[in-house]
Amino acid sequence: MAGLASDRDALAKVLIVLEGLPLIIFPLVLMANVMQLAAYPYWDGTYLSRLIMALFLILTSFYPICYFVCLLLVFRKKGKHKLWISIIPAVHLLLVSVLFALA
Repeated sequence: MAGLASDRDALAKVLIVLEGLPLIIFPLVLMANVMQLAAYPYWDGTYLSRLIMALFLILTSFYPICYFVCLLLVFRKKGKHKLWISIIPAVHLLLVSVLFALA
């Protein structure tokens, strides 16, 4: 049973490191978000499309916070839930991708 736990820990650590790769381009994403927020009064479209754009901006801006919280929990927490915690940033990126496709 100890081998399975160490395999899960190793997989969780590899996942969390791979999910950190999008942070390389995050300064560009943040700059684009600021420019989009500057154009907020001129957003055209329905209420739903403006809501989708706002959610996209919020989710992309808060990804580093989500990632670093999960990173700390994966590397410091003891227990068997490390794998589930390491999947949270991937779900966050999936939601961002879905909103991008809808916008």
